[in-house]
Amino acid sequence: MGTVITVAMTKGGVGKTTTAVNVAAAFAMHGHSVCLIDLDQQGNATYSVTGQAKYNFNDVGLFDLLMTFGMVNQRVGNYIHETRIPNLQVIPATGMTNQIPPLLAILKARHAEIKEYQVLDACIAPLRDMFDVIVIDTPPAKDALTVSGIYAANQVLLPVNADKFSLDALVETCSLIQSINREDGRDVDVLGVLLTKIERNSATALIRKKLHTQEFASLMLKTEIRKGAAVTDSTLLGGPVLLTDPRSNPSKDYLALYEEIAPEVIGHDIVQ
Repeated sequence: MGTVITVAMTKGGVGKTTTAVNVAAAFAMHGHSVCLIDLDQQGNATYSVTGQAKYNFNDVGLFDLLMTFGMVNQRVGNYIHETRIPNLQVIPATGMTNQIPPLLAILKARHAEIKEYQVLDACIAPLRDMFDVIVIDTPPAKDALTVSGIYAANQVLLPVNADKFSLDALVETCSLIQSINREDGRDVDVLGVLLTKIERNSATALIRKKLHTQEFASLMLKTEIRKGAAVTDSTLLGGPVLLTDPRSNPSKDYLALYEEIAPEVIGHDIVQ
């Protein structure tokens, strides 16, 4: 049974998509079968692993998969695509991803027994038997897609920048997870809080100290992702930084992140 990791934060600019893509790539590079699901209408995760724009996947992407909800013969494989990375496949964002919230409302009206944010979980249920790891990238907002991604998760990875607004978003996102667990009887765990875009300055040191001394102390990951031009370059090149610049500091950090979280995700004591 595969583990679903959702990368979420209600604030943008925290390295969420970069983290989702590189976490997915790291597990795939270590021999695990991985599916990346792009819930963000920008489609950046889709481009990062395929080199193709989201519009190239119209009719065979995430929106179309969700439209199959309630159909007897759902063929989830029709919406899974190969990527540039061995062992990694993707359910891409498309030009219709921004229409998913109204679609969920329509599906809710047709199926009164289910909540809007439960549709994704039901549609991707077959993936749990097909992949070792499923990574979900969510939009930077507290909307139906983010809630859907969290509801479908076994574990949530929370990337944050070293700034005050990221701390506010961290509180909001953790509250959202707690609300889903409480109201829906879920058991979604926080995989960890990940500091991203780290620089050597007093602001970073101050935020790090706050995080390690407040209520998030037990959730903080040891790994931190250093800021580097290699991440920006990887976006332009259309690939994870693990592949586009494996010698860079961010690449080394994402490999360290893999080594830290893999035993928790896969359940192995020794990371291959």
